[in-house]
Amino acid sequence: MTSDDTEEKMRASTAAGGDSDDDDLPPTQRAEK
Repeated sequence: MTSDDTEEKMRASTAAGGDSDDDDLPPTQRAEK
């Protein structure tokens, strides 16, 4: 999986209001939300 794919999935889950994925992200990416 490329980093672009990961970013797209993160944005998609955020847009859908799904916060469950945040626990799997590094603190820096969690803070970006």
